[in-house]
Amino acid sequence: MRYAWKWPVIAALWIGVLAIAGCSSSEDSLAMTQGRVMGTSYHAKWVSVSGVDDEKVVDAIFDALREVDDLMSTYSPDSEISRLNQVAPGEWVSVSPPTLEVAVLSRRLWEVTGGAFDPTVGALVNLWGFGPDRRPEDLPSKADIESLRAQIGYDKVEIRKTPPGLMKDTPFKIDFSAVAKGYAVDRAAAAVERLGVHNYLIEVGGEVRVKGYKAQGKPWQLAVEAPVENGRIPRRIIGLTNAAVATSGSYRNYFDKGNKRYSHTIDPRTGYPVEHKLVSVTVISDSVGFADGLATGMMVLGPEQGFDLAVKHGWAVYFIIKSPDGFVDLSTPAFDKVAKTGVYP
Repeated sequence: MRYAWKWPVIAALWIGVLAIAGCSSSEDSLAMTQGRVMGTSYHAKWVSVSGVDDEKVVDAIFDALREVDDLMSTYSPDSEISRLNQVAPGEWVSVSPPTLEVAVLSRRLWEVTGGAFDPTVGALVNLWGFGPDRRPEDLPSKADIESLRAQIGYDKVEIRKTPPGLMKDTPFKIDFSAVAKGYAVDRAAAAVERLGVHNYLIEVGGEVRVKGYKAQGKPWQLAVEAPVENGRIPRRIIGLTNAAVATSGSYRNYFDKGNKRYSHTIDPRTGYPVEHKLVSVTVISDSVGFADGLATGMMVLGPEQGFDLAVKHGWAVYFIIKSPDGFVDLSTPAFDKVAKTGVYP
């Protein structure tokens, strides 16, 4: 069910990147909608505009999110990605412009991270017991890992722009989930702006796009979650008026075997779970899709490689690193600038 209602500006919306409203005595209110799509929850708030029906905004948001889900869900056998995963290597599969855009964005992310971001890594994730199948009792063998590594790789995905199509060179499966939610937020944001709404917050599964202001010209308050297993506690709060934000973390999905902890973050370049101490990455950009994928890539690269790469490209990235005494924060100059101005770039 889709609906909109008025929500006092003093309310708080708890999400992956926490959205926190400041106190106000104003009678002003925001319109709001929420629901479930893409296997997760979504929330949106906006300042109502005279002459724009809030129900049309609700429908525009939901329709944009549902379209991406219908096209790219790996759980729907009729989605374009499922059809690509079902065909034999060497067969072109026609895709829609949105799926093509995500494929091209994924290629850009794969290239700029040196393969740390890779939508074909799913087979290795499953091998290590972090997929839908039951976790095996034994750790995977080196031979099994190397066998899968030889098959996967986003360089083995062919992209055809005219007419739009995708083809895989080996029998792996593609999963765009690490970028699709963020891309869906971008689509929803574009949809509400076409209706004339320019002060809003849209969030899907913790990936957020904010534009403009809340009532009385107040910026949207977002907080990066502290990397704790129980509860949702803000660690760093920033006010934003125009930015896309995504966070990736490893602190809630792992398993212990022997005296070692294995993260769900698998490095597609090695085939093994990462062993660095990075537990959370937050990226601020002008595209939620890009921020979503880059946060995933940064979790693979780790704090040293990730920080150096982010500084080189001028990206706004915030790292939380596990230390013997707790956690250490590390942020790029670009992130500090955005946190100060509230605007990206």
